[in-house]
Amino acid sequence: MDKHITILEFIKKLKSSTNIDKIEFLNNWDGDLCALGLRKEEKVIYINSFNYISNKEPMFDFDLEIYSDFENDEYIVVKEGRGVSTDQLIYEIKLFF
Repeated sequence: MDKHITILEFIKKLKSSTNIDKIEFLNNWDGDLCALGLRKEEKVIYINSFNYISNKEPMFDFDLEIYSDFENDEYIVVKEGRGVSTDQLIYEIKLFF
């Protein structure tokens, strides 16, 4: 996956701290090197680090979404987070999935 270092380092930390066996990595944003999606069943998490790439410590924006119809991109956003740390994002992922 060709992504910004903030996303690649996040994936490493996520893999080392969480069982990701049933999590699908989504790369729906090929042109956005700072974006990543995670999917488990009807739940999707959109993650982006673009607004914070010049920060010393990585930070992320995220949206937690539940899909009623994944094929037709019909979903509701159940929670948004802005400017969260890696640890906080991993906590939110564990809670949501």
